[in-house]
Amino acid sequence: MDAILVTILILFINTFLIRVFMQKYQALSQSYLWLLFAVHAILCTVYTLYAAATASDSVQYFNISSSTKNWFSLWGTSTTFIYFLSWPFTYLFNLGYLATMIIFSGSLRI
Repeated sequence: MDAILVTILILFINTFLIRVFMQKYQALSQSYLWLLFAVHAILCTVYTLYAAATASDSVQYFNISSSTKNWFSLWGTSTTFIYFLSWPFTYLFNLGYLATMIIFSGSLRI
């Protein structure tokens, strides 16, 4: 359920961003921007399914960040910084693996 809510939120934010972008810059067309978003979403979905089915670092990032109680104990460089970034979504908001992957897939970048 949380993945569906995150997806709907990203669609609303993306709609707003595309409208602002179209008003401010000369883009080819609005449908072109939506096509870029759709292709990116499909590729992210394929990778998420692959990562969930195999041994992936993202599963470890999710497990460690969701089980750590103190956010600042995750502060650091390299891999620990990824734990630190994902902690609010996995522990504080209690989002699942799929919803967290949707957020970190960069879906808001066109």
